[in-house]
Amino acid sequence: MLEQLAEAQGYARPALTGFRVGAVVRGTSGKLYLGANIEFPGASLGQTVHAEQAALANAFMHDEPGIDAIAVSAPPCGHCRQFLYEFSEGRDIEIVLPGQSPMKLSALLPLPFGPHELNVTESPLTRTKLAISLSGRFIIALSQ
Repeated sequence: MLEQLAEAQGYARPALTGFRVGAVVRGTSGKLYLGANIEFPGASLGQTVHAEQAALANAFMHDEPGIDAIAVSAPPCGHCRQFLYEFSEGRDIEIVLPGQSPMKLSALLPLPFGPHELNVTESPLTRTKLAISLSGRFIIALSQ
């Protein structure tokens, strides 16, 4: 995973900060998914896509059933720590950072609160099959 970070960072578009962040998610299938930060000129940092979010979205789009670990070129920010907790369904996933020993998410996010504490059982990576219907110019997605 660490070997893929430089490639992931190459996709970064840090228009505001100039700080390239790369992330590599390892799914429960063993497959790896890249992500990078994307910043938008004229927008606040709160409206950016973080590398961790991009990597998790990449895994989701490839039907990955869950995540076990993530390597990141810099320690995840507070927002990403919470995001990872919610996407890992409250499991203590492994965080891998260059030059450091791997650690568990709980070391970075003590006393978490999220879906696990609310007894939510459906994973954010769960797919709901949709029936697509065309109605004039609009596409209507209906849950099956």
